[in-house]
Amino acid sequence: MELKIDLLDIEKKSTFRVILGIGFLVLSATWIIVKIQQHQATGFIDWIFISVMIFNGGSHTIAGRGYSINKLFGQAFIDIDEQQIAIKTGVWDQEQRVAWKNIKSMEYLANQYRVRLNDGKLVIIQFSKLDYLLKMNIKDVIITLAADKGITIG
Repeated sequence: MELKIDLLDIEKKSTFRVILGIGFLVLSATWIIVKIQQHQATGFIDWIFISVMIFNGGSHTIAGRGYSINKLFGQAFIDIDEQQIAIKTGVWDQEQRVAWKNIKSMEYLANQYRVRLNDGKLVIIQFSKLDYLLKMNIKDVIITLAADKGITIG
């Protein structure tokens, strides 16, 4: 039994976000056109405003189409298999990885597992940022694999 989930692939398509993104892009283009037609110089603040609008429009349009912007910055995943437990709940979060062969016992608390290693160290695997159903899925897989390996869960 194993559980492999890429947490950044769970983006939902949104027509509203696509329209919002296109609106930001049109707004930035209109700003430039108005400045040119009125023969006004575009100042530093104008370029900052235009840049923010283009970035905002592009990111909303891409995210609205179902693609994750966060994938540009890193990974977020759940990878639980016969060899290890590896969880990274967010792009900026620390990866938590423990090999099954190093686990002596486990204790389940709300939104976390306290894992006692063979050398006596305590490792805490957090997954508080995840959805409830995903937490229950993780819990079921860990319980099944731990039972197969003879690891007690308290």
